[in-house]
Amino acid sequence: MQISRALRPDARAIVSGRPARIVGRGMDLEGPLVEFDRGANRVTVDGAGRLGLPLEQGMAGLDALSMTGATAPPPAAGPSTLDVRWQGRLDFDGRTARFVDKVQTVSGGTRLDAGILDVTLTRPIDFGSLSGPAPAGPRADVARIACGNGVRIESESAGRDGGRSVERIFVRDLVLDRGTGDVLGTGPGRLTSTRFGQLPAFAPPAGPPGSAPPAPVPAATTTARLTYLGVDFQRGLRGNLQRRSLEFHQRVQAIWGPVAAWDDALDPHAAAGLPPGAVSVASDALGIGQSPPQPGQSRSALELVAAGNVMVEGESFTARSARLSWSEAKDLLVFEGDGRSDAQLYRQLRVGAPTSSASAGKILYWRSLNRVDIDDARYLDFDQLAPGGGLDRLPGLPAAARPATPPR
Repeated sequence: MQISRALRPDARAIVSGRPARIVGRGMDLEGPLVEFDRGANRVTVDGAGRLGLPLEQGMAGLDALSMTGATAPPPAAGPSTLDVRWQGRLDFDGRTARFVDKVQTVSGGTRLDAGILDVTLTRPIDFGSLSGPAPAGPRADVARIACGNGVRIESESAGRDGGRSVERIFVRDLVLDRGTGDVLGTGPGRLTSTRFGQLPAFAPPAGPPGSAPPAPVPAATTTARLTYLGVDFQRGLRGNLQRRSLEFHQRVQAIWGPVAAWDDALDPHAAAGLPPGAVSVASDALGIGQSPPQPGQSRSALELVAAGNVMVEGESFTARSARLSWSEAKDLLVFEGDGRSDAQLYRQLRVGAPTSSASAGKILYWRSLNRVDIDDARYLDFDQLAPGGGLDRLPGLPAAARPATPPR
């Protein structure tokens, strides 16, 4: 240990070891070469090290990245510890700590890996008083997180209802404002989410001409199952963790479908085509969010909106539209045109079967009611697109027994 100008305000100390360790007022710092500058209130570490720092909630805000999971995770339990490991260097001026090279931090069920990590605190830490009593008032907390040079975040969470979800985000750079919840990421990147939930019903029902109208989908087919969502994007992502919403921009490619295990994944570009039950969505932009639980429900529901050159592909259908929206709570799928081009739907029940199609300003489908509504129709092939070939389920046409009007 070397100390210079020990009694002056600009005193400096250098501690070396294998590793050197400094502990004071809850802070736990390790590294091969630790330098304190009291005048600048700065700590630097050359080489690999670890920092443990008591904070009000630590990195708990990262747990909200499970926004595509079944429910919001429980609130933070109270005081926590910022625990970061790195391989290159630490530079900490009391307010902002920069960690360089193979940085890793873990908070609850969330792990973050990045090339560079900047953590800004809500209030500065005075390194000159580490040996004295702790100041009155709440501890410092994380105000802002900025990471870059390749970012990987893995989050596993359990909601208040016991539901589990696993999310992974890969981006080039990411910035999170803990105060506002705003998050901004630079692509190209990818998000994956595995959760228990209902699969989106992207294809309207079909049946041969003259068959009896099908009954509403039984509850057994709408029960929650293990599903996978993968989203690739080029430009970046933005959203808000408090509102639990994310938007992805430029050449967005998403796939959604059932999986058998938590580690399974779906590939929209697989040579064998889409797996059974899977749907892919390509668009210029894609938004994913959560709506509050409905009365009598303990689990939040997903909302999905795609815009700009939307193309949806499934096992037996293809759809093109300017906008697509899907609500898990309402079990409602909507294809919309933009006034210049209509929503178009093409369906082929099996290889070699005739192709049916529809072109309209808006096509709505409620899976639980097995009902299709067509607004501002341009062209319809009723034999395949209308349930059971019947016209009585289309709006504006006489019907002997129409189902109750579902919510839009």
